[in-house]
Amino acid sequence: LKPHELLSDRSDRVFERLKTIAKRFPDKPVWLIDEQNRVEFLSEQGEPLKMSDLTEKKSIRHKTVLLSPEVGGLTPQGLLRGNEKTEATDVSCQWLDEEGKSRRKRFRGSSEDKPKEGWRLVRTINLSQSEEDEIETEEEPSDRKIWYWCENPRRGDGEGYTSAEKEVSLENHTNDVAQIAEEFAKRLKLDPEIARSLKLAARWHDLGKNRELWQRSIGNPIDNPEYPQKCLAKSGRCMMQTHLGHYRHELGSLIDAEKKTEFADLSPDAKDLTLHLIATHHGRARPHFPQKEIFDPNNPLSKAEKIADEVPLRFERLQRRYGRWGLAYLESLLRAADYAASAGLKVKKETAK
Repeated sequence: LKPHELLSDRSDRVFERLKTIAKRFPDKPVWLIDEQNRVEFLSEQGEPLKMSDLTEKKSIRHKTVLLSPEVGGLTPQGLLRGNEKTEATDVSCQWLDEEGKSRRKRFRGSSEDKPKEGWRLVRTINLSQSEEDEIETEEEPSDRKIWYWCENPRRGDGEGYTSAEKEVSLENHTNDVAQIAEEFAKRLKLDPEIARSLKLAARWHDLGKNRELWQRSIGNPIDNPEYPQKCLAKSGRCMMQTHLGHYRHELGSLIDAEKKTEFADLSPDAKDLTLHLIATHHGRARPHFPQKEIFDPNNPLSKAEKIADEVPLRFERLQRRYGRWGLAYLESLLRAADYAASAGLKVKKETAK
């Protein structure tokens, strides 16, 4: 879910409007999502809740309620009013720039209106009555009604960020991120030690992708006989989570970064910041990695556990040093540089006059 798809309000006020909607549509499905992104179902078979179940038995405090557009409830201005009967507009694919012009980054639709050129397929979902609910390949099954999820590959923050319109080598991607991060540091006039940590974190943030397990998940060893000499950061395909399991390349990057000669030359504070920026660039390590993600295919489990044990302690030290918002700000710089490089942006060189 993207921010422009979401409304936020006090749970008691929202609940009263949901009860009004439930009176008109008691049997319509509804999805209740908690703060850990877990969906609550009516049964173990994945049967969704009904509106009547939600308003009679469930609490929505600190949760996201996902409604079908058919139930309405939204005013033309996008405000929640339970007695609004007009079917709601699905805005999941709508993005507007500062001038109000559409800049479409995501597409969802059936085979009849599937975009043909310039889009990357994220997922295909089978809507027909079949035992196969979800199809993760780009094949187009016959005699099925298919829902296509696609995104603009030129955007860096989509669901298929691990892939790109064309393959991108790991070396080129990390060089691009490092250049953008260095430019950020220069324009923001960051302290030299912080600027160095940011640049090194950018250069090392994806070291953990140089694993056969991770490369296989984007199709590299299978299709690229040059591996491991040619290591990819992104491919023209979508990542196959079934191949990847719970491996997190950020954890692998922490292990590899500590082996670098330049890392040994850093001060203790700079080492902390460099490793923390690497660990958090996809949202983990605040303050820890989940237990199931603490492993690395190229290292003993004891090594991964030792690295993971240090993550929350480092997080606590850095919060004391920079403050909670100051640390979050520094984290955002590496994330922004990574997104910018993934979107194909380059640093513009200033010419001397």
